[in-house]
Amino acid sequence: MLLAMRSVSSVKKAAIAIFFACLLPIAVTSGYWTQRPDPHSRCQALLSGVPLYPAKHLSARQLTHEAEFAEDLAIRYADACCGPRSGHFESMEEYGGRRDECMAQFFQVVALAYGTTENEIRASLTRRRPELDAASMISFFIIYVWLANAVAFRILRGRNYESLGTKVILLYAALLMGAVFVHAGNIWCDTMEAIRLGNGHGSYRDRVPWDHHAAAEYVVGVLVFCGAVVIQRRTAALESSSQRLPTEQV
Repeated sequence: MLLAMRSVSSVKKAAIAIFFACLLPIAVTSGYWTQRPDPHSRCQALLSGVPLYPAKHLSARQLTHEAEFAEDLAIRYADACCGPRSGHFESMEEYGGRRDECMAQFFQVVALAYGTTENEIRASLTRRRPELDAASMISFFIIYVWLANAVAFRILRGRNYESLGTKVILLYAALLMGAVFVHAGNIWCDTMEAIRLGNGHGSYRDRVPWDHHAAAEYVVGVLVFCGAVVIQRRTAALESSSQRLPTEQV
């Protein structure tokens, strides 16, 4: 029993270490560290903010960063000049038109600076950094596993696992936890994306992988909770047997 407790403690420490290790690269590469021109300026005045890199030959990752910066700057400009909270909002069509017009100017400047095309710059926006996406998902998975174990422990504590009532409760809990996994994961990954981009307003940007696999994520959420129930049941059985053993020896 003591060995099992030490093993659980080691797993918890490893999970905490992995969790913070996942958050570190997102924090270090956050767009909040990048200096930007005042978005309240005219679009033409913001052109001096691009391009970011002085080199003529960019790597694919640098080109994506350049495109994301220009896209984000255009969104900030539209938010400031004619967004819903700008005080000058007229319609979403007007807002989207001003944003896209300014963004096209930024992309043209970037294309001329690096001898590429505007279409290539726009296409680079779809290239993700898999290590950062993995960090976002793994960090949330650790949180969900902790939550699933806590819920399973709460349900099974003092209950007879074999009773029909407990099984019905576990069934409903599994279905609910699957939905929690999908929607809470969506919020978590979108928050990590906002930190990465350095902008809490995502606008039309919907490129986070988590947002596009809800069915598979739901199944995973249910299965993880079922695994937590099995672990909690076995833990309870070990504790019960360890408590009976001294009594039997006496």
